[in-house]
Amino acid sequence: QLAELQLSDGDTTPPSPTDMKAFVTGGPVNGFNHRPNVGFTGIQSLQYSGGQISEDRGYGYNKVFDVDILVTSTSELSYLIFPELTASDLDYPSTYAGVDLAFSDGTYLSDLGARDQHDAELSPQGQGESKTLYTDQWNYKVAWIGDVATGKTIDRILVAYDSPTGVGLFNGWVDDIRIVGSPVHETPDRLSDHVD
Repeated sequence: QLAELQLSDGDTTPPSPTDMKAFVTGGPVNGFNHRPNVGFTGIQSLQYSGGQISEDRGYGYNKVFDVDILVTSTSELSYLIFPELTASDLDYPSTYAGVDLAFSDGTYLSDLGARDQHDAELSPQGQGESKTLYTDQWNYKVAWIGDVATGKTIDRILVAYDSPTGVGLFNGWVDDIRIVGSPVHETPDRLSDHVD
């Protein structure tokens, strides 16, 4: 069996940067708990992919939706993400990814200290460092963005990668991105009122 054969001409010049790309595909093929070649709920999902050549931090942000959404005090962001274990890399670079929001005032959700349901920072680096994303399976993420962004207007929805782990390949899929102004389930503050 032969895989990933690369021929060399002896040139030791570092490779050129590999741009991060985000594009619609059928969905992940390999994994533990999903149907291959489809999204989580539909027949397609959004794939993010690229390579980092920096020994330090590498990052990329791709706009996937141009929107005009006002954030209320009860607004929440949710999505599913499938980070792939690429090249058996135990730094898990594909987990340093997530959905970010750009607001009309020039700020980003990842800069505002938003937290997800695991109390992990809702930024690509925060997600990777939290170790709450499992590779080769769909992971559900939800954050109450009204806690940090009430009154702001969402201008763009982004898929982002931001990793301090150095050189490596990353690849994954995102599906079912939702921004809901008045979610039907209870927020963490309301849940704490029910604890005896």
